[in-house]
Amino acid sequence: MDERVIFGDNEFLARMRDTAEPYLMARREDVWFTRRPGEKLHGVLYRADGDEQNPVKGTVVVAHGFTESAEKYREVAYLFLQHGYSCALIDHRGHGRSFREVPQGPITHVGRFEDYVQDLLYFARFIGAKKQMPKPLFLFSHSMGGCIAAGALEADPGLFQKAILSSPMLSIRLNNLPERPTYIAATLMSVLGQRKRSVTGEVFKPEANFAASCDTCEQRYLYYHELCVQDPYLQNCSPTFGWVQASIRATRDVRRPENCRRIKAPVLLFSAEKDIWVTERGQREFIRRVPKGLFFRMSHTKHEIFMSKRPVLQLYWQRIFAFLEGQENQKYLRARKVRSYKARLAR
Repeated sequence: MDERVIFGDNEFLARMRDTAEPYLMARREDVWFTRRPGEKLHGVLYRADGDEQNPVKGTVVVAHGFTESAEKYREVAYLFLQHGYSCALIDHRGHGRSFREVPQGPITHVGRFEDYVQDLLYFARFIGAKKQMPKPLFLFSHSMGGCIAAGALEADPGLFQKAILSSPMLSIRLNNLPERPTYIAATLMSVLGQRKRSVTGEVFKPEANFAASCDTCEQRYLYYHELCVQDPYLQNCSPTFGWVQASIRATRDVRRPENCRRIKAPVLLFSAEKDIWVTERGQREFIRRVPKGLFFRMSHTKHEIFMSKRPVLQLYWQRIFAFLEGQENQKYLRARKVRSYKARLAR
């Protein structure tokens, strides 16, 4: 890949404003779809340029993480478009401009995690049938989106040709509390009628706090933070007890051996060395059970690997495009043969 396409850490804000945003806006289409009556969901499509000599290679469907939105993935979409892939990004229910089961605000809730999965599958079929986005379809996901992606791969094994799971939420580390007592507490509060109550009571803070973020590149962090400050639809921050209960249950379900074995698509999983939100244990357990799985551990990274500094991103994106385009030299690794690869950065 052309490494110059990845913007430098100190020029990121200016390059996004002057280069990426005009390019993306010229190719952007906002779409709305309804899987169930009264539940309108939002997505964003970006169409790559192509011709007979250089046809579009397919469409990458993006599943974002907890409290995020499609808008956070503008750089991701830009890089896919630069390499010949169209991009389709969904706002999961309860996020962005999609339907919410609770009033708009900082609280993030879902009644059933399976709704996330079925929304994503519906969206992928919708963009192919109704919007004629180019095939094949690929899947890129982060954190909560990784758990949703795993569920989608298990539910419809033939829909996506390949899948990338970046720091996927396959077991949860919530404020460093053990998973089992967290699940029991969330279940108890749900039984007591508090499913839609915020766990932390946290509200969106307009003041930037890069040190407490999940990123290692400050300008990438500031770019999305400013979008959130300007747009109330992007200000999610606190889970409900119902979300915690549903999410922990979902991470257990997608890791079950019989479910993992259903996945037909090759899966590339990235794990962040300094992740404080999800555990590597769950990621390794999942990828060992997937018939065609690759595991890549990224050194010097926090949870949001795609918001890292440029040296990390160069390796990250090189690996992604090599995987998508069949240039990966390593054989797909089966159970008991999972290896990890470390990002070696120039000091």
